[in-house]
Amino acid sequence: MRTKKLWIVFVAFAVLILSCTKDEEPCEAIIENSGIIVASVNISSCDEPFYQGSFVIRTNAEYNELLSTNTNCDRPFIDFSSYTLLGRYAYTANTGSYFRNVEIDTAHSRYVYTITVENCGSCNCLSENMNWVTVPKLPDEWDVKFVVE
Repeated sequence: MRTKKLWIVFVAFAVLILSCTKDEEPCEAIIENSGIIVASVNISSCDEPFYQGSFVIRTNAEYNELLSTNTNCDRPFIDFSSYTLLGRYAYTANTGSYFRNVEIDTAHSRYVYTITVENCGSCNCLSENMNWVTVPKLPDEWDVKFVVE
């Protein structure tokens, strides 16, 4: 009888071990740029996030105006004679990766900035990114189409 009880305990323990699911592998947040993007820009430590949407900053005056109400933001130098600053808010409810691409659309006289957000994990934590990038100077009279997928 004692052998039978030991056998039942052993089988129950084995089933318990084999039936447990392993913790989810941690996922890595990736930020990747492609197309005509020159560089990512880190405008961080801001008091207020830039939830308003999309930004096309062509001059130092526009840059200063953007950051004037938010004096705690980092202000990396940008040479606006050569580059335009683009930013578009995107988020995910989990750990997120952001794949950013800017292409030239000469037929419509614009740049197309596409941000593909990929969720991974199940942390139920907000992952936010303003996706600030510099691109070659946007020609006068051109605009930018923003796409978040």
